[in-house]
Amino acid sequence: MQWWVAFAALALAPVAGRAQDYPAKPVHLVVPFPPGGGTDGVARAVSTGLAAALGQPVIVENRPGAGGLVAWGQVAKAAPDGYTLVMIANNLRVYKLMKSNLAFDPDTDLVPVATVASVPIVLVGSGRSPADDIGGLVAAGKRAPGTINYGMPGMGSPHHLAYGKLAAETGVRFTLVPYKGTAPLMGDLLGEQIEVAFLGLSSALPHLKSGRLKAYGVAAPRRSPLAPEVQTLAERGGPSFDGSYWYAIAVPKGTPQPVIERLGKAIGQVVAEPA
Repeated sequence: MQWWVAFAALALAPVAGRAQDYPAKPVHLVVPFPPGGGTDGVARAVSTGLAAALGQPVIVENRPGAGGLVAWGQVAKAAPDGYTLVMIANNLRVYKLMKSNLAFDPDTDLVPVATVASVPIVLVGSGRSPADDIGGLVAAGKRAPGTINYGMPGMGSPHHLAYGKLAAETGVRFTLVPYKGTAPLMGDLLGEQIEVAFLGLSSALPHLKSGRLKAYGVAAPRRSPLAPEVQTLAERGGPSFDGSYWYAIAVPKGTPQPVIERLGKAIGQVVAEPA
C-alpha cells in the first residue's frame, strides 16, 4: 500500500501548494446587485481592508439580475480556487423553494466563508405615501388593496420576505414592484414614483435625516444602535417581527479548505476593525 500513499501525497501536493501560495493574483468579489445599493456598499467597504489583509487587489464586480440568481449561478460554476468570491445574504436558500429549475444548488454549490454584516430593516414611505404612521398606512392599504406601490430589490429578497410577513400580520395588500437592486428602487422612492419600501437602515438613514423619507418603524425586536431615535414597528403600533438580514462572503464548492481558512481569517481581521 506504500505506492498508494505516495500517489495520494503527490496528487494532493499541487492543491497544498496553491493554498500555501494563495493569493498570488487579484481576487474578484462579485456583487449580485447594481452599484450604489446596500450589498454593493458593504462589498466595497470590505474589499479595501481585505486587499490589505491578503496582499493582493480585491476587485468588486457588479453582476445584477434575477434577484441575485445570475451572479450566484455564475460563481457556483467558477473555478474553485479562491479567486472568485461572491456576496450572499440569508435569502439565498429561499430561491430553492420558489424555483424548480435553478442552474445551481443554493444548499451546496456556494460555501459560506464568513459573515461580514447584519442589517436591520426599516419600513419607509415617500412623500407620495398616504399616511405618516403604520396604523394609517395599513388602514389605507386595506381600504383600497393594491393601490399602494411597494418597491423591493428583487423577488425573494429579504425585503420581499419582510413584506410577506407584514402582509400576513396585518392583512394589508400592496402592489409589488420589483427592481434589480436598492439603488434604482431608491431613485423611484425619492422621486415619489412609489409609496413604500423596506430598506436596510444604513441605506435609508441619510434620507430619513433629511426628511425626504419617513420611517414607519424598524422590523426588529429592539431599536438599532445605528439610529436609536427610529422606533420599531411594534412601538408604533405595528406588528412585531424581525426582518433583519445578514451579508456573507462565499466561494464555489470545492475550494480548498486551507484557502477558505485563509480568506476567513482575513475577513475576520477586516470586520474586527472599528471603521
